[in-house]
Amino acid sequence: MAISKPHNGRTFDAFGDRYTGGLIARSTRTTTEFLAGAVLREDIRRRSSGETAFGKRIKHALVHSFVAYTPDGHARPAYSRLLGAAAGIYTLSLYNERPMTTGRMAHELSWVLASNVQDSLLNEFSPDMKRFGLKMKNRLIPKFGR
Repeated sequence: MAISKPHNGRTFDAFGDRYTGGLIARSTRTTTEFLAGAVLREDIRRRSSGETAFGKRIKHALVHSFVAYTPDGHARPAYSRLLGAAAGIYTLSLYNERPMTTGRMAHELSWVLASNVQDSLLNEFSPDMKRFGLKMKNRLIPKFGR
């Protein structure tokens, strides 16, 4: 059963349908991640490596983008994240009235996994990027009144 028939094109109605579909998929994904994480006792928060070497930080970000931690501190695959992604993809498929095939699910999950890598890299390197941005701002913008 479909929730709504989406509009096509670049009209305001189409924007509303795409926005609503994205909201439904995102809320389904995050709710499923939370519930599955509670049941499986997973902590899917991203953790910085604490390393200073660039290569070690990249490796940490790539490996730990697919990892969750148990209460005793052991790392394992982030099953709750995958379940949440699959639930969001399936819900969006229902909303768009498109049949869910194995190929479509695999394709969409691959994009989710790629975005997890991006999020993990940003988590690892965002303090450095912020520091660099502030350094450039202070260098480029003169200090008035000092």
